[in-house]
Amino acid sequence: MKYAVNIGDITGDTLLAQLLIAPVIQSKVIVDVERGRVDGKAVLLDTDEVRADAICQIVRVKYPDKSKMRCYVSKTGNGGWKRI
Repeated sequence: MKYAVNIGDITGDTLLAQLLIAPVIQSKVIVDVERGRVDGKAVLLDTDEVRADAICQIVRVKYPDKSKMRCYVSKTGNGGWKRI
């Protein structure tokens, strides 16, 4: 499974972005997770599935509303992104 975090959303919380997300986005791969939306791009998390899932769970604790900080998962990373 591949995990990604919305680029527009992480710019709104610099502490979360710098401490939790920045260390796991070394390749800076941008994926189109919500086609047709201006803010539909996300950055792929470059880490193992367990750590990526843990990061998304921590994000969800801080932001229970899925529209405030969007995390995504895909089986292949080439499409089929689902908001979690």
